[in-house]
Amino acid sequence: RQRRSRTGIAAMSDSGLRKRGKGRSSPGGAGGKGGAAGADGADGAKGGGELRIHVDGSSKSLGRRFLQALFIAWMAHYLIWAPGLFFVAGYLLYLGGPSFWFVGCAVGLLYLRSFLQPYQYKLGRHWPAFTEWLLPWHLGHEYYDLTVVRTAPLDADKQYVFGFSPHGIMLASRLAIYGGLWTKLFPGIEQRCLAARPMFYCAGSREIGLWTGGVDAGKGAANNVMRAGMSLLVYPGGSREIHTTHPDSDDTTVLLRKGFMRVAMRHGASLVPTFIFGEKWLYGVLTPPAWLRDAFLAIKLPLLIFWGRFFTLLPRRRPLAVVYGAPIAVPHLSEPAKDASDEAKAAYDAAVDEVFEQYRAALVALYDKHRDEFGYPKSDRLVVVTA
Repeated sequence: RQRRSRTGIAAMSDSGLRKRGKGRSSPGGAGGKGGAAGADGADGAKGGGELRIHVDGSSKSLGRRFLQALFIAWMAHYLIWAPGLFFVAGYLLYLGGPSFWFVGCAVGLLYLRSFLQPYQYKLGRHWPAFTEWLLPWHLGHEYYDLTVVRTAPLDADKQYVFGFSPHGIMLASRLAIYGGLWTKLFPGIEQRCLAARPMFYCAGSREIGLWTGGVDAGKGAANNVMRAGMSLLVYPGGSREIHTTHPDSDDTTVLLRKGFMRVAMRHGASLVPTFIFGEKWLYGVLTPPAWLRDAFLAIKLPLLIFWGRFFTLLPRRRPLAVVYGAPIAVPHLSEPAKDASDEAKAAYDAAVDEVFEQYRAALVALYDKHRDEFGYPKSDRLVVVTA
């Protein structure tokens, strides 16, 4: 059963979308042009604890724009080129003849030892240098003319579960936590992000997922992260929400589940609704038949025909914004045992439903407050689907 709630939005011209960058910093700081450090200095903290970082992507330099597109293409295609590197390396060793086969087998066995370690079910293998400064993340920020907004400060001594919605096709919103942006907005808050299980079984993409703080999108890994005192990043809509993404649709659809709310309640962590503006326009989409789509979703793989610029996976150059809402305190409750009374189970379910309604209302309010600023047309409606 699914329930739907809708809210309309007001219009804003494309030129208005660019105006939001006026008066803010020109990109700069650590990591090169477009770094988060320079952006933070101009916007600063506003009344009520609001903090904005806008990385200007309006450069007309062809060389700069080429570097931006090259970096985004590298990111968008990593599920292809990362496993491909392993295949190419193996093939070259094979061509080298028997003298190279021994080397290949030795290297393969060493890697297999790491590959078989269940890091994704524990705390991952986050590599801070990789997500902070080792790569030119600022080029990706510039490509999307990225804006991140923290509407309220968070206490670094507490834990949070951030719900990112909507999912989008290629998770371009992940850029908002790399290149120093996360540490500028939420200093002292260490986090891990739930990621689709299949990516951890592909050599190459597995390493990138682990280095960027990814862990398995299951209850076990989520609870491990929370028990370690960290915060959690979740895309509640998951792979099913990908199929609701369409650039020509009059709806912006968000699929909400209650599982991540139960995790937050179990560990007494506040929920932080987070809305992603603009990702629905990054790709063209052709949706496959429902029966075929559902068959692939059964093995956690979304089947979708989509394309970006030049009919590649390179996304369209459109502004992207990630807005973090105020934290929502939840009751510290664990799920009742299987042999608990019906009254205890009913009371727990009622508490979960109450938290769900608070979260849904906060997410809708966040969308309503910022939709004009980020260029959503009047015809667009927010659709919240409850699974």
